[in-house]
Amino acid sequence: MEREAPEVDSEDPPVRIDTRKRRLLGLAGGVASLASACGLIKTANEPEAAIEDVDGSGAGGADVESNGQTAPQVSEPSAAPSRSGEVPSRDDGWSGSDLPETGSPNDFGLPSDWSPFGGGKPSDLGLVVNPDAPSASPVVPVGTQLVKTPAPTTTPAPTPAPTTAPAPTPTAGPPTAPTPAPTPPPPPPPPIASATIIANRATFGATPGAIAQIDQMGVAAWVDAQLVPSAIDDSPVEALLAGYSTLTNSNAANWAVLQGEEVDGLGRRRIFGELSHATFLRALYSQRQLFEVMCDFWTNHFTVYLADRSAFRHLTTEADRIVTRAHALGRFDEMLLASAKSPAMLTYLHNYRSNANSTSDVNENYGRELLELHTLGIIDGLQIYTEADVRAAAQVLSGWSIDQNGDADTFLFRENYHFDGPVSLLGGEWSRPDRSGASAAQKLADGENLIAFLAHHPRTAEYLSWKLCRRLFADDPPAALVSRLAGVYLASDTAIGPWVRELLVSPEMAAADGTKLRRGFELLTAYMRTLGAAVDNDPIGETSERLHSLSGYAGTLEQLRQQLFGHVSPDGYPEDADDWISADSLLRRWEIAGLLTHNTLDDGIVIDLSAILPSPVPATWGGLVDALITRLTSRAPEPSAQSALLSRAGHAAADTLAPADLTDGDLVADLIGLTLCLPLFHHR
Repeated sequence: MEREAPEVDSEDPPVRIDTRKRRLLGLAGGVASLASACGLIKTANEPEAAIEDVDGSGAGGADVESNGQTAPQVSEPSAAPSRSGEVPSRDDGWSGSDLPETGSPNDFGLPSDWSPFGGGKPSDLGLVVNPDAPSASPVVPVGTQLVKTPAPTTTPAPTPAPTTAPAPTPTAGPPTAPTPAPTPPPPPPPPIASATIIANRATFGATPGAIAQIDQMGVAAWVDAQLVPSAIDDSPVEALLAGYSTLTNSNAANWAVLQGEEVDGLGRRRIFGELSHATFLRALYSQRQLFEVMCDFWTNHFTVYLADRSAFRHLTTEADRIVTRAHALGRFDEMLLASAKSPAMLTYLHNYRSNANSTSDVNENYGRELLELHTLGIIDGLQIYTEADVRAAAQVLSGWSIDQNGDADTFLFRENYHFDGPVSLLGGEWSRPDRSGASAAQKLADGENLIAFLAHHPRTAEYLSWKLCRRLFADDPPAALVSRLAGVYLASDTAIGPWVRELLVSPEMAAADGTKLRRGFELLTAYMRTLGAAVDNDPIGETSERLHSLSGYAGTLEQLRQQLFGHVSPDGYPEDADDWISADSLLRRWEIAGLLTHNTLDDGIVIDLSAILPSPVPATWGGLVDALITRLTSRAPEPSAQSALLSRAGHAAADTLAPADLTDGDLVADLIGLTLCLPLFHHR
């Protein structure tokens, strides 16, 4: 018997916001003009009411759109999840006059020697926040010194003195060889991106340790090492997730956990909490940073949202494991096939009940998104497929379903659902004959063949390259770069590693600093990574609740408009900066920075502010401000940024600074929080 998701009313979850005056917002007033001047906030067409929403009246923020494309249509819109439960009230106010208590790992049930970046020496891991770490310097390729050799010259023979004897008849000598032209020097090697740029693009947030590691290894060598994640020891983060049993469960096992919700009320929260919190902790602490970045990229590409379907919400965990994490740096054709057979995708886009031999006929949802979002795509409003192609794809893939017998929830090809007639796509580029009387294996193979054809199509190569550039390079990437990446993708037979490498070591990336805005998830992880945050690893505890909205309240990531596995429509979270910045969303970004630096976002998130201060303490306030900006943004201080921080400090740059001046915990937290509010930090 097939399970169906109950229909529930769609209702926005309540937003949990501290309604008291937020000190950081007052302190960061000067940053608003900086943000506008630096292009961080777009003020055109924004109502004044958006700014007033800071008192907690609503979630606010611009609606998410689909990157300028026509939003994909799903014939059966999903409803918002029905969630209940309360989060224990917390004091979200600013801390007192002393530095906040830091707590200890034992408070989180962790070993006493636990470090958020694992054991061993900082140099072993390269991610430990260390104020004494060497500053980043660009990687300068060392080439052969070229010396231009001058062209050889011929010294004329001396003219003999005249004599009275008759001059002999000159005899012609052998011909003189022509002088070879000088060999032109080879062109200089193309520029390589600095360690700072790569740390900001290929990780979830630059840290002094990460920048130093990339700088020491060299960008190309670091990227090559990251492309083999299995060779990188990630035991510290694996230890944090050791008790997360649902991550390795089959769909059937997680269905049993989900049913347990009726007994202890924790089934749904455990499945969603373990998946979300594991994703967050890996982004924070994993040494396999490029792998985690690509997992996030492909999760967004193959968006699945099942939180509103109580009978199917357990399917997302296995999809994350067997689709995204299994193939993130493997081959796209294999990942596309895994997605097409994933019970989560088949359920989300209703292909599991696509029956060509029923009165409802084939369901076109998956066929449409397969062409529009997963392969051929739409670039700047242009597409190469037609509505007839969408229907043809749906016909070939009819019968791709799931087996619920014994609650197995595994892939099943239902031959009696399949369309047997002839099919042709893209003007005959792909076709198959009538399959009446053919075996079930042949009919299934037709679908697999179509998936492979689409994965290897030149347009898919272009579309995926365009999306990768928009994720890691710029919102509007140059056509030449996209075309070059597409060529590498096709030449590599859809292998992802060489394709990603081509972008990261490209000359274009060397000039890409500051061309991408951090989205919500990227911003929060970058905040915590650069601050060296220790985070409680309990997947259903108060910290996970605060971050991931386990019980329906708007958690931190939801307030930043990027809840993990929370995008309802199949187009995924957008890339354009304009979709992420409004007056309200900017205030939320600043608020969260302030809550973190004052150690009041959550008791299970601890920041050691003393580790961020420079040592020794600079002699002047200007020196302190410059050190904080350089340390936290990984970039050189800008005059406007210096002015904003000095204004909060109440000092001129040349004023003398004594160590005793930094015993004011509020001041230290404000200066660090205000630095995180600068446009320098929000742009990658």
